[in-house]
Amino acid sequence: MRLHATEELKLPQKRAWAEATNFGGFEKLLRDRGAHLERSAEPQPPGLGTRWQGSFEYSGKRREVTAEVTRFEPPHALHLALTSAGLEGDLAVTLTEGKGGRTHLDVGLDLAARTMRARIFLQPLKLAHATLQARFAARLGKLARAMEKRRPRA
Repeated sequence: MRLHATEELKLPQKRAWAEATNFGGFEKLLRDRGAHLERSAEPQPPGLGTRWQGSFEYSGKRREVTAEVTRFEPPHALHLALTSAGLEGDLAVTLTEGKGGRTHLDVGLDLAARTMRARIFLQPLKLAHATLQARFAARLGKLARAMEKRRPRA
């Protein structure tokens, strides 16, 4: 299953990259939504090889997930490999410099089932693909507007 969305940021590419790789900010955002998250491998500065272990509640069950940065090419591309109980995923973030100090943000999430249980888990999500796609795009839009409003980090 694939979800994909794009946004135009009113930010220069370097600032957009700094916002997109603000891992601490994303960790806080996920914790505020009820997820438990722990960074388990921390290259300094965070980048290729950074890894998280986490869990969240979905459909009344606790789900465990591992995420690892598998591609880190400033200021253009960031990929996270996701694994969870028979599911594998890839979150790809691409930033392309646009005209007038703007940046094109492209985010894709691919999920694939590796077990029968995971296929059963994914099936209702596939049936609701259009709804999930709309939510994904709306959330990316909200995130993009928040990125534009934040002050640059020192």
